[in-house]
Amino acid sequence: MPSPLQSNWRLYLAEPLSDAPPIPTVAFVYNVMDSLAHVAGARLFSDALPSHWPARFDFRVTPDEAIVDIAPGNGSAPRLAARALRAADAVLSPPWSEMFNGWSDAIVRLASQHAAVVEVPTADGAPGMSALATIDLPVDVASVEPLLLDTQTLDCPLLQRLDADPEALCFLLPSVRFSALSERLLRASA
Repeated sequence: MPSPLQSNWRLYLAEPLSDAPPIPTVAFVYNVMDSLAHVAGARLFSDALPSHWPARFDFRVTPDEAIVDIAPGNGSAPRLAARALRAADAVLSPPWSEMFNGWSDAIVRLASQHAAVVEVPTADGAPGMSALATIDLPVDVASVEPLLLDTQTLDCPLLQRLDADPEALCFLLPSVRFSALSERLLRASA
C-alpha cells in the first residue's frame, strides 16, 4: 500500500517518561495524513498515533523550494501553510547553533527517534495513560537537504498561540523507511 502524505507534529522530551525505555523519545501532538484509510486504521488500531484527516494536504518539492499547505476544513487537523527555499549550505543559525554541535548533530537528534508517546484520554475525556510506540527510523544524514523558511508565507495558528520564534530549522528528508516495532500502554503516574 503506498505511503500517504504525512505531517508529524511533535515535542522532543528531555528524558523518557517513567516506565518507558531510556531512548530518544518524542511526544506526538498531531499526525496528519492525506489518506482517510490510513487515518481510520491508525485511529482503530493504534493508541500512539493521534491521526487527523485534513480537507486538503498539498506538499510539493521543486528544484528551488518546498511548499506545504494543510487546510483542516471542518476536521481536527491543524492549519499549516509554508514555503521553504532550498539552501546552499547546511548552516545553523541562532538559536539552533546554541543547541546543537553543528548540522549533523541537529539532524541526528531531530530526525532520528526511537520512541513516541501520546496521552490516551479515558472514556470521559480525562487524562489517562500514555501509549508508547517504539520505532525504527533510520536517517541518512548525508541525504538531508537544508531549507530556509520564508516567514512571510507561514500560516500556523498553533505556532501563533505558542508565540513561537519564527526562526525555524527546516530540512528535507527525501525518503526514509519507517517501521513501527511495538506499542504498549504505560502505567499511569501517581
